[in-house]
Amino acid sequence: MKPNRGQTHFAGVTVSGSLAETVRGCRRWMHERYGCKSGHLTPPHVTLIPPFDIGEEKDCRKLEEALSDFASKAEAFTALVEGFGSFGDRTLFAQVTDNPAWTRWRDALAAAIRSKLPELQLSTRTPFVPHVTVSNRDIPIRAIPEALKHFQGLNVRESIPVNHVVLFERVGSLWEIRNGWYCE
Repeated sequence: MKPNRGQTHFAGVTVSGSLAETVRGCRRWMHERYGCKSGHLTPPHVTLIPPFDIGEEKDCRKLEEALSDFASKAEAFTALVEGFGSFGDRTLFAQVTDNPAWTRWRDALAAAIRSKLPELQLSTRTPFVPHVTVSNRDIPIRAIPEALKHFQGLNVRESIPVNHVVLFERVGSLWEIRNGWYCE
């Protein structure tokens, strides 16, 4: 039995360009205004498979094979990010508009991972609500309404390509990109 090291990896889709810059600007605003730091060091992204414990390096290689297999078969699509939202008072995010392709992607990715690592405990919560986190966990009480009002003034509406999957790995207290694969 392997020791539980906590959450070591997760899979997602990174966002880039002006949307990534907008999210970073929102993170700076949350830090300057409220002292928020949680989630700010991870590159802007949409999480497909939330953090889990992968265990040994040989299992990481199997995980990378699964992500590579997934990307070789996945059909890219374009998603829309429009405005901001929150999950209660714990998470503030740029809102990804509803698109059934996200759930298909997440489910196909989970199936690819389970085919290589059937014992791995993955969360595939339903309904799947893709989003780009601005801040989470350390948001002060009653800060969300003011932040949402401020961010709505940014008039965010951007299309993003969903054409790759990235494996994030915890290195110390940071989440870093371990590897990534583009759809063929």
